[in-house]
Amino acid sequence: MVRIEGPRAAAVVEQVFRHVGRVPVARMRQDGVYFGHLLQVPGEEVVVCRPGPQTLEIHCHGGPQVVQALLEALAAQGAPPAPWSVWLEQKPEPLPVRTALYLLGQAATEKVARLLWHQAHLAWPRWLEQAGAVLRRGELAELECLLREVLGWEDFARHLIEPYQVVLAGRPNVGKSTLLNALLGFQRAVVHPAAGTTRDLVQQTTAWDGLPIRLSDTAGYRATDEPLEREGIRLAARCWAEANLVLAVLDRSRPWEEEDARFLRAVGQHNSQVLVVLNKCDLPPGGGHPPAVEVSALTGHGLQRLQQEALARLVPRWPKLQQPLPLDAPLGQLLRQLLRAVTQRDTTAIARLWPQLAEPQQPEEKRPE
Repeated sequence: MVRIEGPRAAAVVEQVFRHVGRVPVARMRQDGVYFGHLLQVPGEEVVVCRPGPQTLEIHCHGGPQVVQALLEALAAQGAPPAPWSVWLEQKPEPLPVRTALYLLGQAATEKVARLLWHQAHLAWPRWLEQAGAVLRRGELAELECLLREVLGWEDFARHLIEPYQVVLAGRPNVGKSTLLNALLGFQRAVVHPAAGTTRDLVQQTTAWDGLPIRLSDTAGYRATDEPLEREGIRLAARCWAEANLVLAVLDRSRPWEEEDARFLRAVGQHNSQVLVVLNKCDLPPGGGHPPAVEVSALTGHGLQRLQQEALARLVPRWPKLQQPLPLDAPLGQLLRQLLRAVTQRDTTAIARLWPQLAEPQQPEEKRPE
């Protein structure tokens, strides 16, 4: 879909679109849907809608070449393409709404896109109206509660766009790379029986229940004098420390060994969020392992439960659609400043900060060069 905005929108679209019923673009109703053809691409069928007096949308169904031809035709009529961020800068919206709309353009899954749409059109407008009424009544204790509830979702909100970091750790040949490929649904990591095949960090982004997840396969943990492998293990330990969750993978078909316990202690020293996984449950058990999530990366058994257990660690609770979220760092910082002012009952600071949050921000005027 290509949107054309401005006082000349109808005149511009008139030069690139012809309605099958010959209705002039200027006479199209705001609630109408009009079928026709692009003049610059013979035979290309499109649909034109008119959401506003100075706004038209052209919905294409062809490939990128058709869209590119349309953009070039519009530019030739004096309507050059503008990036999403530039278009958004011209919209006088409150900061939370503007932030939600901006992030909507970066949403990687349908679930995140739906949530951000609700943030922009329902959650934040309703919250701002409610909080504004509370502030006008002077009920600062209630406003403090409202702010704390929003800020309680900072970690979840940050990972709507920034993926959760989930790292696979384990001793050599426990099946980490095979498990990574199974969780992704395609072969991303090289799998080989030889110990130490994975030396560098192998990463790929996927989605679990609509949330972006970056999976990382790390070098097998063991004592070694080989310089390259030792560097891989050092990199793996650093990756464990930075992860939101570590999947500590053990080989269920081998008997429990002291080296397994040493590995789990090493992982636990770097990160407290560890989920133990027993791989190769399609083989006879070796015995002695602690209770854990049992999977078979080869057959796929237990993978769904593993994802559910991992998500439960990453996201202990989900917000309701009407719950406003601190969607990025600038918004979160402003909310914390406002909370501090409300907690201290600093009415001067509140009067300065509240308009920055709640009032539509007009775009800055560009100085002529």
